[in-house]
Amino acid sequence: MDSIEYWTQDMSVSWDELCPPLKALEARVSLIVSNYALHWIDDKSQLVAVMHRLLTEQGGLIVARFQIMPHLNAFLTDTQMTEYNTRGKTFSTEQHMNIWRTICEGLGLEAKLLVIRDAKWFPFIR
Repeated sequence: MDSIEYWTQDMSVSWDELCPPLKALEARVSLIVSNYALHWIDDKSQLVAVMHRLLTEQGGLIVARFQIMPHLNAFLTDTQMTEYNTRGKTFSTEQHMNIWRTICEGLGLEAKLLVIRDAKWFPFIR
């Protein structure tokens, strides 16, 4: 389709650091799709702020699938958390969801659907 364009951009950067063609789309994007990528970006507030700035003022949509990383701290002692530098870096599923919900609400975005599914690994070869 002529109306679909695909862009590759490091979304961990600030608005001012985005490539000029992407910044030219400010308030013109109706749909942003991400498949298992957004959770890798540390500064999620900045990420969502950039995506929000790209969306149309009439109301755009962000569709994203996230991988919820395991809550490793639940299995480690205080000594191990310090040794492996994981303190404050791994969260429960509920904490992950609250992080995204809080960020969205802080920017005036509405999280319409948050679905949690148990992760299961299925072999592709039978």
